[in-house]
Amino acid sequence: MIIKYIKILITIVLIINFLNAKDMDISFRINKKSAYQGEAILLDVNLSQLDHSKVMLFNFSIKKSQKYRFKQIDFREDNRHHNLQQYYKFLIYPISSGNVNIKFNMIKSITDDAKVAYSISGDRDNVKGLVKQDIILDIEPFSLDVQKIADDIDFIGDYQLEYNIDKKSVESYEPINLNIKIQGSGLPIDSFDILKDKNDYKIFRQKPKIKTVYQKEKSITTIEWSYAISSKNSFSLDKINLKVFNPQTKKTYSLNIPKIDINVKPINMDNLVDKIDIPLQAQSFQWDKFFIIISYLLVFIAGFLTPKDIFNKLRYKAKIKNSFEIEVDRCKTSKELFLLLIAQNDKKFDKIIIELESNIYQNININLKDLKNRLSFIIP
Repeated sequence: MIIKYIKILITIVLIINFLNAKDMDISFRINKKSAYQGEAILLDVNLSQLDHSKVMLFNFSIKKSQKYRFKQIDFREDNRHHNLQQYYKFLIYPISSGNVNIKFNMIKSITDDAKVAYSISGDRDNVKGLVKQDIILDIEPFSLDVQKIADDIDFIGDYQLEYNIDKKSVESYEPINLNIKIQGSGLPIDSFDILKDKNDYKIFRQKPKIKTVYQKEKSITTIEWSYAISSKNSFSLDKINLKVFNPQTKKTYSLNIPKIDINVKPINMDNLVDKIDIPLQAQSFQWDKFFIIISYLLVFIAGFLTPKDIFNKLRYKAKIKNSFEIEVDRCKTSKELFLLLIAQNDKKFDKIIIELESNIYQNININLKDLKNRLSFIIP
């Protein structure tokens, strides 16, 4: 009778051990559980198959959240027969302060050799799905204690700023080129416009170039801005002051561009193509307008002397140009046309101005004749 009870007890223990048996193991290693907002945290995750009688698949990731940002920077897998091992490395940046829980998604899939063989037996025109059992695992989240930083901080990390301006003395409407670059390690920088518009000058801007690369256990972000700025009169670019917090040193520092004064020299009026702002008594006789009036008179007289069908053909072939079209035709170089269009201060010319600027300052090839033809459709 005692032996019978012992056998029953052993059977119960074996059943309990079978039910509680682990067929895989998950281990985590985090380099810190207390950090500042935006400070990089390293998380290593190891997944190991323990039950080698099965074919197993793992699908692991961090859940997205507005309280933190993350980037997977490494993944390795050892998929030997019935012995799956996976390794993940993440960079996590807590955005919210206080208690922040890092949550996970985990699916364990179980199948066998026969089902795997069946799934790979089809060709590319007859793909067979792998039959497997998917089990969603509930993994306890990591809790981080995140310290708040000042609200007026612009960046978090170790960053440097460089800037270059090609000249500080120009003629009216001649553009200056300003390039700004911020580079360093820390919370990756999002796109923003570092130079603000003012009524004193006109800004031609390109979309900021952003590049983030991950080296070993940190991210390196580079963001670059390129501007062309022009004005009729002298002006100043306001000082730029960006506040940065470095979690490693626990100190706040500034990235600065000092106030930049630009001296704009008036253009010699004798060299101007457009004299619209000159008082009439100071202008010489305007032959352009004289010839335009004469041409209109000739066309009017021709209407009485020429049969209507012939006159219509001649009128179609002879396009009468206005004064601005004549000024455009006189421009022999990209820079002459560029200065002419800048002086108009009209947004409908912005696209062609940018193309001319690219040719003048970046040596990008353009066809000046084609640009003038396109202007003929824009000029009223």
